[in-house]
Amino acid sequence: MVYYSTLVQVPSENIHKSRNYIYLVTGREYSKEKKCNIYQRTLIGKINPADNQTMYPNESYFKLFESEKPEEDRSQPNLDHSDVQRIGAVAMTRALMEDLSLLEKLKLVFGDEDANLIADLAAYICLSGSSVMQHFPAWGYDHPLYSDTALSDSSISRFLNQSITPGQTYAFLKEWNKGRSRQETLYVNGDATNMNTDGCGIELAEMGYAKDDKTKPQVNIAIAATAKDNLPLLYDLYSGSYNDVSEFPYMIRMCSEFGYKSIGFILDRGYFSKDILHSLRDKGYKLIMMLKDNNLCVKQLISEHGKLLKRNWQAYIDEHDVCGITIPGPLFKDDNEVCYRHLYYSQALELKESRHLMATLNKYKGELDKRIAEGDLKADEAKRYARYFDLELSDGVVVSYKPNDVNIEYEQDMLGFFVIASTEDMDAAQVLTIYRDRDAVEKLFGFIKTEMDCKRFRVHSDESLGSKVFIVFIATILRSQIYTRMKKIRDKDKKHFTVPATIKELDKILAVRQGDDEPFIRNRKLTAIQKKMLKEFGVTEKDIDKLIKSI
Repeated sequence: MVYYSTLVQVPSENIHKSRNYIYLVTGREYSKEKKCNIYQRTLIGKINPADNQTMYPNESYFKLFESEKPEEDRSQPNLDHSDVQRIGAVAMTRALMEDLSLLEKLKLVFGDEDANLIADLAAYICLSGSSVMQHFPAWGYDHPLYSDTALSDSSISRFLNQSITPGQTYAFLKEWNKGRSRQETLYVNGDATNMNTDGCGIELAEMGYAKDDKTKPQVNIAIAATAKDNLPLLYDLYSGSYNDVSEFPYMIRMCSEFGYKSIGFILDRGYFSKDILHSLRDKGYKLIMMLKDNNLCVKQLISEHGKLLKRNWQAYIDEHDVCGITIPGPLFKDDNEVCYRHLYYSQALELKESRHLMATLNKYKGELDKRIAEGDLKADEAKRYARYFDLELSDGVVVSYKPNDVNIEYEQDMLGFFVIASTEDMDAAQVLTIYRDRDAVEKLFGFIKTEMDCKRFRVHSDESLGSKVFIVFIATILRSQIYTRMKKIRDKDKKHFTVPATIKELDKILAVRQGDDEPFIRNRKLTAIQKKMLKEFGVTEKDIDKLIKSI
């Protein structure tokens, strides 16, 4: 908790400033891996913007400096809330909460008080770009909240550890997905990512295939979101050592348990497996998936149809600048089920892959020349070169080589092609359009990791981790819908209507009051750009004034 009724001098030594926050450096430790000092810091307060020399202290300040805490004066209505409230961005998230019935569904599962806190925390993560709960009280000081007051970081820590159960999160996901199943196929993007954690009490955290810091344990998160408007539907949190393919059937089961009758998954090549294909078929679900380049089916399709496709101008898809045809058939040699295999050729992709192949051949040639001259290249080490070069050995050591022209020509013939499979009968253009929209789910992970500061979870128990991931999921719903609703005007002006720019601009809309007994009033009229932004969320000036009256 930050004591906004008290001002103290910013300490003169061992201080680190970040944004508006003051940290006390309490120690340091040399890291051999990073070859630098790693500093231990504790948040002790928030800077006073009036002079930048004083600050509002928090609980840690009084403990570290052994100073007496002031008594809280609850008779002062401005003790927990500023007389200047930033209301524009909050009005936007509240409009989304109402349109999506998010708060209503949260209250059905968690009750009013806990639902209000979850909604506030989700709005904080979404709008502030931070998942550090220590900063929530400061953010809540000058932003309207559903809750009566902004809880301290220690109270939030207890809430995360005790108040949100796995049963409740599952019940919410079931409620959130209720009624979304329709007769036509609902295509969703499915993907997963991993997050590092330093928490020593998290059983889910294990070493795995990390994309960020490979030296730290991780947990994995999979998300399914609608292809049409990138609305997150459900998520799965699982052990860091599990791969995506082995865990994906659980997401399929969740869709079945949530009542989906006709749903299709759009997956990248990392999920390509016979087990996933059969699991989807068993549930009657459909699939659109990129196939791996080394798959036998892909090689056969290119060998049989590639040369003709290159010259088939009638197969040209202008929208995507590729040629594409559809060839029904099985995906696996021992599978009799017919899928629709869509073979594409891209001249731009062939040029890119050709450059990579030439660079690889020149690199391998240089390495072979050097190692043969040194006379120490053994057969086991030389296996990586055998794909493109015939090697001559003497006593188990490579003594010479020559290019394998047959293999190199074969590799060149395979360049520029890719294959997407679908279980539903669609033409090549339609399938490629649907698949290329799947980058939207990757944007969700971009929101989570970068724009919501969740590359690393700062929790120390499985209970807190589960609770925090759930709140981040709610924040992701809000963030994704801001992105989606701003798309129409963002396409015309990519500078002023990005998600961060929208939040920053709307945060300038202020409500102020002159005294404790005075009502809040809007400090000035909305600008043209603010009106344009709010219109995308159905928010008018009257709605802004209504929110101000409720503070």
